[in-house]
Amino acid sequence: MSNILFKKITQQNTIVLTANSRLARHLQSNFDQYQQSQKLIAWETPQILPLQSWLELQFYKTNKKDQLLLTDFQEECIWQEIISASKLDVLQPTQLVKLVKQACDILMQWNITLDILQPFSEQNEVRCLIEWISQFRQYCFEKNWITRAELPQLLQTQTLTLPKKIILIGFDDLNPVLKSLFEIIEKDISIETEFLTKNNIYKKQIILKNTDEEIKTAAKWLKMQWEKNPDKKFGCVIPDLEKMRTKVQRIFLEYFAIEQINLSAGIALSKHNMIYTALTALKWCYTDLPIQEVSALLQSPYLALNENEKNAGAQIDALLREKNKMQISIADVYSVIPKIQSRYPEITLLSRLRALINYYHEKKSVELLPSTWAQHFICALKIIEWPAHHTQNSAEFQVLERFKKVMHSFSQLDFIYPTLKYKRALQLLNSMTQQTLFQAKSHDEPIQIMGALEASGILFDSLWVMGLHDGAWPAASKPHPLIPYAIQQQHNMPHATAKRELQFCQHMTKRLENAAKQVIFSSPASEGDQQFFPSRLIQEIAVIKYSELLLSNELSIAEKIFQHKRIESCEDNVAPIISDFTNIHGGSNILKLQALCPFRAFATIRLKATALNQPVIGITPITKGILVHDVLHKIWGEINDHQLLNALTDESLTELIQSNIEKTFTEKDYQTHQPHNHYFFSLEKKRLLILIKNWLTLEKSRPYFRVQERETECNIQIKNLPIKIRLDRIDQLSDGSLFLIDYKTGLNNINGWFQERLTDPQLPLYAVFQANSQVSFSGIGFAQVKTGEMKLRGVIHEKHLYAENKTLGLIPVNKIKSEINFSWDILTDQWKKSLETLADDFCNGIANVDPMDETICKTCDLKPICRYVQC
Repeated sequence: MSNILFKKITQQNTIVLTANSRLARHLQSNFDQYQQSQKLIAWETPQILPLQSWLELQFYKTNKKDQLLLTDFQEECIWQEIISASKLDVLQPTQLVKLVKQACDILMQWNITLDILQPFSEQNEVRCLIEWISQFRQYCFEKNWITRAELPQLLQTQTLTLPKKIILIGFDDLNPVLKSLFEIIEKDISIETEFLTKNNIYKKQIILKNTDEEIKTAAKWLKMQWEKNPDKKFGCVIPDLEKMRTKVQRIFLEYFAIEQINLSAGIALSKHNMIYTALTALKWCYTDLPIQEVSALLQSPYLALNENEKNAGAQIDALLREKNKMQISIADVYSVIPKIQSRYPEITLLSRLRALINYYHEKKSVELLPSTWAQHFICALKIIEWPAHHTQNSAEFQVLERFKKVMHSFSQLDFIYPTLKYKRALQLLNSMTQQTLFQAKSHDEPIQIMGALEASGILFDSLWVMGLHDGAWPAASKPHPLIPYAIQQQHNMPHATAKRELQFCQHMTKRLENAAKQVIFSSPASEGDQQFFPSRLIQEIAVIKYSELLLSNELSIAEKIFQHKRIESCEDNVAPIISDFTNIHGGSNILKLQALCPFRAFATIRLKATALNQPVIGITPITKGILVHDVLHKIWGEINDHQLLNALTDESLTELIQSNIEKTFTEKDYQTHQPHNHYFFSLEKKRLLILIKNWLTLEKSRPYFRVQERETECNIQIKNLPIKIRLDRIDQLSDGSLFLIDYKTGLNNINGWFQERLTDPQLPLYAVFQANSQVSFSGIGFAQVKTGEMKLRGVIHEKHLYAENKTLGLIPVNKIKSEINFSWDILTDQWKKSLETLADDFCNGIANVDPMDETICKTCDLKPICRYVQC
């Protein structure tokens, strides 16, 4: 940076005004370094201020009318009240408030009066804008309030306290009102405009594969520059940084420590976990929350007092998900906490939530000032012990301090809102945290990553500018939607025309070219299915190849870990033999899982490793299946056999089905658990009527049968493995033989009965190992109760009563296409051996990762544990 500038700054009674706060801090830091280079021990702090701060300072010095300067949020609150009073049906009211405020500010900055807008008032948006601005200005005039956008115009009429010289730095353009203000000031003092530059000695451009490759290459190049000159300053300018912040930070942190980089794009305060926890807990008092928000809240380190409470929170989350409710109340938490209380006796979450709710009920109906609500919110957060005695790092401490400032600003809304209820007060506080961008304080990090506007006036030793492709640089014009386009075009307002954007980007490109001794411009060749070319604004800059870049050889964190990997081979496929079966539950599913993959059976049954339930809107397929089972169970309890079924008229059958559907819903009371599904269950009743009637119509076409047993439960011992199973139905046919039926509401096939590892063991299990029946089973089948696919799917004895019936979907065993010539005895013997082998393997701890085929892994929830696919 030029020493001449620093000498000017040290001149007595000189003020430097910058375009933004970042540039002011940058100049201050560089000035201090300059003074140190002059061997000085102490020096007078220069007056370097952002322009907006200086305008506000001048206002307070000249404010003889005791006018109140509104903050941006106070101003938005007033706009919100005015727009809400118009009772327009607006889809995005918050966005409209921002647009109206922005339009009002632009009109003020360009000195456009409402009279100039009047000829365009036949346009609805312009007419509304004129009306709202008129109301806003009149309201502010009556209250003696003033906005920040009005300061330059107001100060033109005031006697200002001025220095001898003002130096303007970092201003690519000044709006007309600011120009007028400085023209008036310049009559009395000297005003200079400085454009900071460096002697550029290296300027190139490079085309890279995509944006990710751009970011990675920029990080490696800057790493090399920093390694060579650790005392220098380096920058990365990204025009679209706000949208790409997360990705940019992630990739840069693969090559730099967090304290070595600084991203200028802040994050909304409400998105920081500490503040999110506080606001979500306060919101939970008056409304149910989505399960995802409750899940995050219960496991937040800012609510849990210790590791045990975090674990308890995870358990509560899992139990709540089993309710299949999309919205969760605090009462729902009360209902599941007793299930884990014995495991976590010290948990205080329940008592803290109850205390919070009690506190809320005391306050929910009262109307109070925002400042009073601020105190109540603080008290409520103390009740739940937020932020949970958490040891805060520097960034968390700054977040908490920023939240306290927001709470103070919220208290200053008293003059806008005389009274508010709890819900509205919390909504306002939440809006303030959403609009408050937080960024941890910069500590003069060597790598500065910023947007194009924020880089205005800042100089570096090395600079990388990325994203300059023809689709983004210059940016497409984006005229303001509420201001007539003719006016925007006439006054050459920002973003109004393509010509204006081109001129702006040309100027900015030139400035960036001279912002460092060496500059690299980059552009992506593609992004997704879009192809790009370099911006024509950098077409004169020489192109270099990737191989010509001097990049750091240092590996990313992931690459370092991979390079230093040590492969240790250890086969551990056998778990301890089961000696106590007390906690072994799962019925025939144990054998099914063992057949699908031994490790899956071990992890699911013995380790209890199951995926969290994901609640869905409507009725889950499992619930639909249970409903079909329950209704059919009741119907066959009344009619018992095929003869009675055929005797029913169509009307009687419909009445029978409807009656049992209502009984099922009444007895199980599904609506109690899922109140949000009331309308879905109403539709489900109609669907069930049609579905079950179609199924019973198919049952009528069968030869005579009698339903001998329904929902039969029995205990079976296979080798050392005790199993409890339930069978949906056993039919006795006209020849006295028994036929096993299992209801299915999805598509099914019987292939699993003919594999070496029996993947559908329930019916074969009962057919082979039942010991109480005096009559042998001569067939098994799935009752596929599915619209459009109604049929029996099964296998029967080669001499079965149904052997010649080709309409039922039952296949005689001797007609199964297989390398083995099956008979019923051979098949049942194979089932017995397969089931005994599976039972033996499970009991003996055989738990190797051995899926039947690749499709098994696609539907498995255990991939993070076994990592079979990754291998």
